[in-house]
Amino acid sequence: MKTLKEYLAYEQNRTSELAGTQVTPSFRLLSSRFEIDSSLQDCLRFEQVGEDTGVDEFPGVPFVARIRGYRCLHPQWPGTWCLSRIAKCTRGADPLHIDAEVEPACAACA
Repeated sequence: MKTLKEYLAYEQNRTSELAGTQVTPSFRLLSSRFEIDSSLQDCLRFEQVGEDTGVDEFPGVPFVARIRGYRCLHPQWPGTWCLSRIAKCTRGADPLHIDAEVEPACAACA
């Protein structure tokens, strides 16, 4: 891929095909969103949400996993990500919102 728009289209297409599927034996991808991050050259910001039942300390307990980070075209730094997990609410309550951002590790792209 030569342009950031091509990379964006690739990631959107790839992850839209996976939405709702069991990506690994313990992780089901629920949603995925990619966008061009204008603050970082050649980088996409992404957020994915899934259901994770593979937490060692709580076998079989479903957790909501929220993965946020950056994917970059820079060949020496393809991206970074951060994962937060909370137990899936069973009473319909909204899960906690964790708004801390990851450091823009692909700032080296700028």
